[in-house]
Amino acid sequence: GALVRLSNLQNLQSQMTEFESSADPLQEWLNGTEVKVQESSARLHDLPAKKEELSKLQVFENHRHGPYPEKKAVFAIMVTHGAIC
Repeated sequence: GALVRLSNLQNLQSQMTEFESSADPLQEWLNGTEVKVQESSARLHDLPAKKEELSKLQVFENHRHGPYPEKKAVFAIMVTHGAIC
């Protein structure tokens, strides 16, 4: 009864702690990528400038996604949905 529920809650708490610690590197990457995108947005005056900046960001992204394949998808979403406009 109560001991099983307590054990289950402790298990869930442990899993949540592990999840939060594993999410930290991804959050750091997202924050860094957001800064890069904001910096690049300031340099976008015309289509050639946009293409050049997109190329630079793709190179940056390809070197940074490391062990997190989902980063590439997040980056693509940021580019596609107006983070670079």
